[in-house]
Amino acid sequence: MAKLEQVLKAELNPQTPVQDIMQVIDAMLRTNPGHEAAILRGVAEGVSIIASRIDQRTGEDARGGTEPTNRNESDK
Repeated sequence: MAKLEQVLKAELNPQTPVQDIMQVIDAMLRTNPGHEAAILRGVAEGVSIIASRIDQRTGEDARGGTEPTNRNESDK
């Protein structure tokens, strides 16, 4: 019996976290047509939860800080 598996593997550069994460999200959206909005809502919810944890831990608004990466002009 054939075993079929669709897997997306990515190598991420810690020096460009936002750019790399955006590329992974874009790839996942392209491989899941019709589910883009649900995926983006889930990602937004997950990011919000993590940001809240960071806010609680540091006592400051982590979302208001500067971006820790150099994004491509096309990503802006």
